Amino acid sequence: MTIGHEGTAAHLGITKTKDALFKTFYWPNCFSDIENFVKTCDKCQRVGKPQDKKKAPLKIVLVITEIFTKINIDASGPLPKTPSGNRYIITALCMSSKYPDAIPVANLCSTTIVNTLLQIFSRMGFPRELQTDQGTSFMSALTTEFLEKFGVKVVRSSVYHPQSNPVERMHRTLKTILRVLYLEALPDWDKILPQALFALRTVIQDSTGFSPAELVHGKNLRTPVMLLYEKLTEEDPVENSVVEYVFERINRMKNVKNWLSRI
Repeated sequence: MTIGHEGTAAHLGITKTKDALFKTFYWPNCFSDIENFVKTCDKCQRVGKPQDKKKAPLKIVLVITEIFTKINIDASGPLPKTPSGNRYIITALCMSSKYPDAIPVANLCSTTIVNTLLQIFSRMGFPRELQTDQGTSFMSALTTEFLEKFGVKVVRSSVYHPQSNPVERMHRTLKTILRVLYLEALPDWDKILPQALFALRTVIQDSTGFSPAELVHGKNLRTPVMLLYEKLTEEDPVENSVVEYVFERINRMKNVKNWLSRI
């Protein structure tokens, strides 16, 4: 339970801890054991993190079947300054796969924004549409010219309703994760940011039924829970030819895409 909740699991609550463990493990009274373990987690209690929030009412949303064509981006901070000089986080979220990315920066000047967007696009590709808030850094002439040059349509979130940008919600989750991991003797939040992203990328999303990593890569990333299972079972990995692997991934991604289109 420790591996499924702490460390790279990032203390994401009862439901996510169950999701992580039940992929490979089961034991008598496991439901109540996990609930009690998470509810009594010292670090979660000290941060004041709710174990599980009530689910929002279901509503119809537009389905985006191609990943990384629509990306939400935002900035969070100022945060405590790290020894590296970073005080802000620029966060991106793929609206189709819910795959997150986050880069620590020292400031929010236009040059920093453009350079960070280049880093994000080098991983996600150039989107067709980018949603952001009304922040001056994202509305500067330099940023606007950069996005127009690559044919990226910019959609602004309402200045009165910033919650319409789902990255705002991810920022809240990310900040909570960073606070919890900080209690695990990791003082620099910019250095533990990759660990927080790993947790967000490998947990199952309620809206899709898959983890972001699974939708992007065609398979989930190997987590400490999976490593423990492999060690206990001593299973050897199945080796396929390159052609077999490619066709297996293509078929899997087609099935996932068809399933998502019916949500």
